Amino acid sequence: MALIARLALARHASQTLDVQYYLWHDDETGRLLARGLLDAADRGVSVRMLIDDIHLAGRETGWAALDRHRNISIRIFNPFRVRAWPSLKRLVEVIREGGRLNHRMHNKAFIADRSMAIVGGRNIGDEYFAASPLANFRDMDLLALGPVVGEISESFETFWNCAYSVPVRTIAPVRPTKRAVRRWTRRLRRLRLARASLAGYAELAPEQLLGELGKLLQRVHCGHATAIYDLPEKAAGTMSVAMAGAVRSLADKVQRELLIESAYFIPDERTIEALKALRDRGVKVTLLTNSLASNDVIAAHAGYAVHRRRLLELGINLFEVRSRVARLASTISGTQAGSQASLHSKAAVLDRKTVFIGTLNFDPRSLYINTEIGLIVESEGLAKEVGSVIEQALAGTASFHVRLEPVGQGGAIHWYASTADSEALADEPESGWVRKLLSWIYQRAPIHRWL
Repeated sequence: MALIARLALARHASQTLDVQYYLWHDDETGRLLARGLLDAADRGVSVRMLIDDIHLAGRETGWAALDRHRNISIRIFNPFRVRAWPSLKRLVEVIREGGRLNHRMHNKAFIADRSMAIVGGRNIGDEYFAASPLANFRDMDLLALGPVVGEISESFETFWNCAYSVPVRTIAPVRPTKRAVRRWTRRLRRLRLARASLAGYAELAPEQLLGELGKLLQRVHCGHATAIYDLPEKAAGTMSVAMAGAVRSLADKVQRELLIESAYFIPDERTIEALKALRDRGVKVTLLTNSLASNDVIAAHAGYAVHRRRLLELGINLFEVRSRVARLASTISGTQAGSQASLHSKAAVLDRKTVFIGTLNFDPRSLYINTEIGLIVESEGLAKEVGSVIEQALAGTASFHVRLEPVGQGGAIHWYASTADSEALADEPESGWVRKLLSWIYQRAPIHRWL
């Protein structure tokens, strides 16, 4: 549904499409959505794309070719000056300008006609839409309508017009010729997808896409929504309190229960103190994050693992996602059999009344380094639905239940395959010795402030 929703918005748009992403892969889903944008531009829709430069090296010419369409404009955020990677010059640039280049635009937004928008943790790529044969992410998005879309659009405009966003044609190693432009656009217009499931998406007629969008709109929950986002000046190292302040303000208001689903949960001392304050007030706190086996960034797991005992001692209900998709079938539908499952979503449910979904991981990088965006929605219906989705991953054998036994200080950390299981599993289950060794090294390295 996440892929269909974006294709439907692209087809539905009649005036503008503004898309902003941290990653946009040149794979089957990336090309499918790029074709959706190209089709919209062919119909006269004004398309603007803003992409972070973190993984763009080597693909600038293709985007520059698309940028030459009369209705498409593409900008790159905080670009590297040296385009070749890997290269010694690029490494020197990273060393000399690391303070600037370390700050990335982590925002994700897909806005149609400034009337509907999708915001959430999902990048554009096969693994984010359950289409990869190797590894797939569980993620969450919100489709927003109403006044909050104006706030999301305002965020996009702020980033689009800032000094850190530059036209892709100014950084492309070569200017694409007219022949290259024709070849690139023809490649998208005649797109042939290898995977049958994705080919089905590509063959959907316009009325079918609009019908799918109509089905999605029937599921919309009413409520008051607010967009919170960092300013692009955060890329200059300017301290931003937008996201960090909003999240901590939300936590202060919790009365009974806090459910968190976060791919990378790396608490700093302020977060630990906030969690302690919640527990002291009797608030039940449940956290779902990645296990070492499922985490795609071992250093991020290490940053979490050093705090795991403290979290358990505070009485946090701790769960870690298992790595095999067969055990997560109920929560990642359509994922290819045998692929590895990993958590990528960033969501929180407060007292089953309020929901936060966005791009912010609960870690120092999201709070203090990268720019982020998220939606706070006050809606009991939505809160119950998102809470139920999180609880599905806590039940059965989709995740490990992590406990201290005996409870309290001095207890040993144990992993259980389900909340009802009585047999403890081995240290960092489902993980080989290489992953365990790397995690051990990262836990002792002075890198946690950058994770």
